[in-house]
Amino acid sequence: LEGSNGVGFHSVWAAAFFYFEIPDQNSSFSLHYQRLAFVNLTLIDCSTNLQIVYIIAREIRLSYQVLALKWRPRLFADAIGQEAITTTLKNSINGDKIGHAYLMTGTRGIGKTTVARIFAKALRCSNRTPEAEPCLVCDNCTGIDSGQSLDFIEIDGASNNSVDDIRDLIENVQYLPTNGKYKVYLIDEIHMLSVNAFNALLKTLEEPPKHVIFILATTDPQKLLGTVLSRCLRFDFRNAKEDDLVNHLNNIAKTEGINFENQTIPKVLAKQGKGSFRD
Repeated sequence: LEGSNGVGFHSVWAAAFFYFEIPDQNSSFSLHYQRLAFVNLTLIDCSTNLQIVYIIAREIRLSYQVLALKWRPRLFADAIGQEAITTTLKNSINGDKIGHAYLMTGTRGIGKTTVARIFAKALRCSNRTPEAEPCLVCDNCTGIDSGQSLDFIEIDGASNNSVDDIRDLIENVQYLPTNGKYKVYLIDEIHMLSVNAFNALLKTLEEPPKHVIFILATTDPQKLLGTVLSRCLRFDFRNAKEDDLVNHLNNIAKTEGINFENQTIPKVLAKQGKGSFRD
């Protein structure tokens, strides 16, 4: 160990010692607590630090997952309050009438990106249900869920907004998918692209290869060029109703074993969410 004074040598030593006490030394659980100890433990006696690490590990034996991610819908049926959109998408899949570009708009936290991912899974699923739901267990579905699919490319428009980024995308769309019928490109926060980047994308967006589907998501559609809007099938996601938010909160609380001290709390939280499930 090396570094300047006060960086927590004793804490790291205690965490490292505990790391070697865990049977599976390569587990993400072990590495997680090694980092956690380095950040949070104070520079005190080694044995005390080791005790703290042990308490943390005992209390949080499994990796914690934020509720917004844990309860993110994985099927069309799980997308609350957007039935009109999900029904349309499912009908287009069952009717084999797939557009080449989709635009999903609406406020934050109402399921634009989530529904886009479900749609991509349903398009590429090798064991799709009769209701046009993805099976969630085939290689194509699990690849998208894990972020390892070569045929589902998710791009953050805020950080990949230059002409060069779009040129790279245009060059890659020519390649056929490694398996399945479609290669799906999801561009989130599409309104963050520069004007030149938009212009570079127009021709490909209008006439992409037959195996390519574009899904664009934005919270600010009025910033998009009219030439982009005219090339996409647009879905406007509506804000969640307060009753839907309350019911969803109560369902999560019941499943997670959370007891509200006052039954008005879910209503207050739903009101503060202002139509956003994530908020």
